[in-house]
Amino acid sequence: RETLKEELFSALQTLDRGFEASASDQNNVAAIVQRLSALSPEAAPAPKLLSADSKWRLIYSDAPDIVGPTAAGRGRIGQRVEATNSRIVNLVEALPPSPLQSLPFPPPSLQLEVTLGAEAVSDTEVRLSLLGTSAAPGSPKLPFPTPSLGLPLLFPLPFGSFSILYYDGDLRVIKTAQGYLGINMREQAEK
Repeated sequence: RETLKEELFSALQTLDRGFEASASDQNNVAAIVQRLSALSPEAAPAPKLLSADSKWRLIYSDAPDIVGPTAAGRGRIGQRVEATNSRIVNLVEALPPSPLQSLPFPPPSLQLEVTLGAEAVSDTEVRLSLLGTSAAPGSPKLPFPTPSLGLPLLFPLPFGSFSILYYDGDLRVIKTAQGYLGINMREQAEK
């Protein structure tokens, strides 16, 4: 298992979370994931994932809405699991265009959040429902108060699902209902 994890980390090293992945790179990652998923140490990863608060950092995706040419930016991308609320909050930091980042007073990034209801519907599958979205200025922090803009929904909307292919508490590999891979590392401060 550890050897395959190292092989996976090595394959991901130059792919910038999937932004720089070619079709060949995507195929290579998928082949490693297929072998690794057979060695997942957790028999019931979906309930386990949703049983405790945690923060995760995206290290790879092949989903075009996350790493495609029209994706929101190359800042931080991650998730926050809120066990007490049965929620997963997707976090995306959209950076300003490169030329603006080098200005003496660059504009702040934009912190985007999508809040999802999360339910373990089997040992390996999590069903999601859209609860709301929000956007707020990120870093650098502005010297004055800035409100966030939120759009809570009056009722949850179906948002799809994902299957957990591999989970060891620190590394999580999922496959969305649309067939895309997502690989996340737990942020150690939360463990």
